[in-house]
Amino acid sequence: SGCSTSSESYFGGTGIMGASMGLMVKPEMEKETQDGKGVSGCWAFGISAMQGWRPGMEDAHLALPDFDTARQLGLFGVFDGHGGAAVARIVAERLPGMLRDLPLFQAGKYSEALYEAFFLLDAFVDSPDGRREVARVTAECCPEAPTLEEYDDEALQRLVKSGDIDPNDLGLPGLFNEEGEEEEEEVCPEEGEEEEEDDESAEGNNAWANGEGPDGMGCTAVVALVCGGKSPELIVANAGDSRCILARGKRALSMSRDHKPTLKVERRRIKKAGGFVSMDGRVDGNLNLSRALGDFAYKKDKSLKASE
Repeated sequence: SGCSTSSESYFGGTGIMGASMGLMVKPEMEKETQDGKGVSGCWAFGISAMQGWRPGMEDAHLALPDFDTARQLGLFGVFDGHGGAAVARIVAERLPGMLRDLPLFQAGKYSEALYEAFFLLDAFVDSPDGRREVARVTAECCPEAPTLEEYDDEALQRLVKSGDIDPNDLGLPGLFNEEGEEEEEEVCPEEGEEEEEDDESAEGNNAWANGEGPDGMGCTAVVALVCGGKSPELIVANAGDSRCILARGKRALSMSRDHKPTLKVERRRIKKAGGFVSMDGRVDGNLNLSRALGDFAYKKDKSLKASE
């Protein structure tokens, strides 16, 4: 099939395109930094977080070098939120206590305990109490800055011409030509692409985007439990695409594995659950990760186990 051209606005009509959805005109570059060490002296940490292009800070973290001093355990985690900040904040707050109370953890079966804790956290967020907590935390979050979708074409053109924004930063190179007019976008449909797939993608996208509370909100999780003593150990659990790297000298070892919709095993699991992976590698045309806490719009089939 051939290519066609379109002069439809990037910002009008159907709204911002692709990667620029939900982004601010300029990134928030101020960083939150923190460092410290436990009273036991076993573990030290450093943290740096930046909001970036999103209209609000959606991520959370935890750093507990004295998580269990008797067993010389430290607990650290990063939770990359999407659709809002509440799920990430709740997970970061509740994980330590939930993990500590598990019989598996108390028995020293740390890997199994972390695995179980992730499922218990997800179940809590989906419970009536969890949903009320999501609503409360969401209401307490700071007001979000305006995003690109809230500007009309004329206002954006003024910002580009003044140099206040660079289309290249937004993933939209060539948005305006030298005269300040919009460039035509070249559209090249894939061979055999059908209109039904576009309809399916839009339906899946809306189910998550219009989801209430944690139906349309979630977070990744990567958690590291560091164990001291005579036999030091690092145990990592993750869901999503946040990563843990063990660095020693000149060597770097990956301690986590990304969960992406483009992986064969993930694609099969998504399809079995009644979903699909869009041509740009997104679950039901929306999220570009295949596992997360929250996002219950994707977890409505109660005939499947949570692990499925």
